[in-house]
Amino acid sequence: MNVGGGGKLRMTDLKAWLEDEGFAGVQTYIASGNAVIDGPDGTDEDLEARLEAGAQARLGLRTVFFVRRPPEWDALIAANPFPEEAATRPSRLVAMCLKSELAGESLAYLASAITGPERIAAAGRTLYIDFPEGQGVSKLDRDWARAKVPPLGTARNWNTVLKLAALAAA
Repeated sequence: MNVGGGGKLRMTDLKAWLEDEGFAGVQTYIASGNAVIDGPDGTDEDLEARLEAGAQARLGLRTVFFVRRPPEWDALIAANPFPEEAATRPSRLVAMCLKSELAGESLAYLASAITGPERIAAAGRTLYIDFPEGQGVSKLDRDWARAKVPPLGTARNWNTVLKLAALAAA
């Protein structure tokens, strides 16, 4: 889930809420909205909508959820266009989960709005962003805000991506 902006939720509360909703095997990871669950059958979109409505109704939290099942998470890792960066500086590489795939024109527009050394690539419903100098000094958010890019998704650094994959596989 995206916990940025005004919506804050302790991971213990997220875990308790998901268990109250009937999900089994709930595991959370660090305080950034990561949860691994044994989810129901159905589409990702249906589960996202259920979680979003439930978070607002039960927790008073208006936020966006991004569901990825283990095969898609594995594919996200395999499709990483920046393998050297993942190996040498995984905290500076992020995978951003999106609601839908980026079309070629959209990706080109995003790339054209970057004024720093950051690089982006997309595969499926994932945008990969390489921050060679680190996110803390990056002007990417300001570049995209100036270009009027709407919020895209929720991003996790490569260390977190791999940890979530390990949790889902366990």
